[in-house]
Amino acid sequence: MKPTYFHNVFLVPASGLLRNLEVDLEFQSLRPDQFPIDANGEPIPTHNRLSAALEDIKDDFDAIIIDCPPKIDKMSMNALGAADTLINVLRPSGADVGSYNQLCGSLAHYYDQLPKPLRYFRVLLSQFKEDGASLKEEKFMKSWVGEYMMLNKIKHNVEISRSIGVLHTVFSLYKPESSRQAYNYGVETMESVFKDCLLYTSDAADE
Repeated sequence: MKPTYFHNVFLVPASGLLRNLEVDLEFQSLRPDQFPIDANGEPIPTHNRLSAALEDIKDDFDAIIIDCPPKIDKMSMNALGAADTLINVLRPSGADVGSYNQLCGSLAHYYDQLPKPLRYFRVLLSQFKEDGASLKEEKFMKSWVGEYMMLNKIKHNVEISRSIGVLHTVFSLYKPESSRQAYNYGVETMESVFKDCLLYTSDAADE
């Protein structure tokens, strides 16, 4: 765990160890007699390892954010099982919406098997260009997910795109590459989304 340039915000970066984890978990699932044991003496199944690990540190943080790819595999199931809130990030394009529809079916089936429901779920639009095609897809998404659509969205911005390309965030860029106006717009876009996330997840935690 490493500190960041934000006060009291820490990061656990991905590493090469994750490359083999999916295979390791698959083979471990075939040997339940070798599962590690939790504090109650119960074996920890392969899909519940992350949740068990977070039990030791969850009270030390206000929130723990887990990022995982949009697919259902053993690593993603560990993240989904450990989470009590879920934010799906989606680009407003026909292909992405179609893929997301299939993912939703898998997510619904997965959560049907869990003993605990999600406290909070939202869909966040990303790379939104404010053009006719994006507005059309946004309208369709709102008719589909309704109140689960987040109020703010990550709008298309050259400075946000550049920050991703250099493995930074828009907040940590040394200087704007295009213009100060574009940089400020990118920062405002991300800040509005973060405020939404904090507002909704805080409300969910209080329920």
